[in-house]
Amino acid sequence: MALPKSRINLKYKDIDGGRKSIYLDYYKDGKRIRESLRLYLLPETSRKAAAGNKAVMRKAEEVRRSRIEELTAGENGIEIDAAMSDIPLAKIIKDYHTLMLERGDKSTAGNIMGMYRAVMAYRGEDVLLSWVDVEYCDGLVDFLRNEYHSVHGRLKMTTARAYIYLFSAALNLAVETGLIRRNPLFFVRIHDRITRERPKKQHLSVDEVKLLMDTQCPVISR
Repeated sequence: MALPKSRINLKYKDIDGGRKSIYLDYYKDGKRIRESLRLYLLPETSRKAAAGNKAVMRKAEEVRRSRIEELTAGENGIEIDAAMSDIPLAKIIKDYHTLMLERGDKSTAGNIMGMYRAVMAYRGEDVLLSWVDVEYCDGLVDFLRNEYHSVHGRLKMTTARAYIYLFSAALNLAVETGLIRRNPLFFVRIHDRITRERPKKQHLSVDEVKLLMDTQCPVISR
């Protein structure tokens, strides 16, 4: 069945900071509907912003097509299977946090909350679990590695690695409970992008070496 794509249009509203809010504009039962998607386009001042906008537009197109299918099915008396309501990504992480607390692992639970704040800083609190794909995860790795600053400053790479592993564990929990089919982080290259810090090698100057040679060791003298 061909879908009349022009029946539902994507439109944009200028909001603060040069951003644009995306909404659907269509008619249903004779009434005009302006449905906010809670999706936002950023000023394309960088490659990352441009790539993020493309991902947002794909999500918007998915919602638009879904609405078209719903309207067309309703007008033709066709019942469509009710899809499981989508779940905010924030809830998935909080559920993982609660699970760790119930197990008495307060240390991991504390680290999960640190990861939660970092993930929320990446794309905001409106992200749904279904939006978390390979592209989202790939961008999150870059964000933790290059941009995110906690209250203590820029993340150490060991902390960034820990956050990624905790985020993956939260997604694995979603897989186990049947909310998603697979963990998209499985397909993202991580290990050579976020590496463990190595201690800086210390070198003595020539004068320091001479001073060390001329200094009597109290242990040897005894």
